[in-house]
Amino acid sequence: MNRLLVLLLPAMLMYACVRQHQTKAPAVIINPTASKPATINTDTVSIDLLKSNIKWTATEMRGLKKRTGKMSLSKGYLFIAQQILVGGNFIVDMETIDVTDIPAHEVVARKNLIAHLKDVDFFDTETYPVATLVLTNVEKVDHNGLKISGDLTIKDVTKNITFFAQQKDNQIISKFTFNRLDWKVAYTGSWANKTLVDRDIELAIELVFNTPP
Repeated sequence: MNRLLVLLLPAMLMYACVRQHQTKAPAVIINPTASKPATINTDTVSIDLLKSNIKWTATEMRGLKKRTGKMSLSKGYLFIAQQILVGGNFIVDMETIDVTDIPAHEVVARKNLIAHLKDVDFFDTETYPVATLVLTNVEKVDHNGLKISGDLTIKDVTKNITFFAQQKDNQIISKFTFNRLDWKVAYTGSWANKTLVDRDIELAIELVFNTPP
């Protein structure tokens, strides 16, 4: 079986190279140092946890196989000045991580993958039950566009990242990718597991906030 895998692996990798998962989501920029948020008068508004959502997409074998799922915020609030986002803090409940590409009736497969994502060789949710994003700078780049920087903490790693978002009324939408290895989210299993699971994770975030009075 191992000999067969060795013979087939090069062909599998070559095939995967021409079938990469195509995403239009830009990669986050990791900044060398965090910028300090400006001190201005703002309204503090809470995130509507029921209407907000976070969806993730990951791939295997350079996009040959796509995985999708979701997770939930446990808490979040924004700083709003003149109806524009200027800051905020978010807490993601990593225990809510779920899989959506496996049908509900495939109970065992869903259970196994979710358990694997929560295990020590990936997100290790028992040790690190939450991930956080603390916004450090927000710039308006056009009518609805925002350039956002913030400290993203996953497991015990914090990095300041920059990404782009759109704000329309009380809704903020963003889609970006990040390299999971930068936050030590990595398989510790076989060489095949380490090699065939792609590094980038795509996040599609939709935040709905309660408008200030």
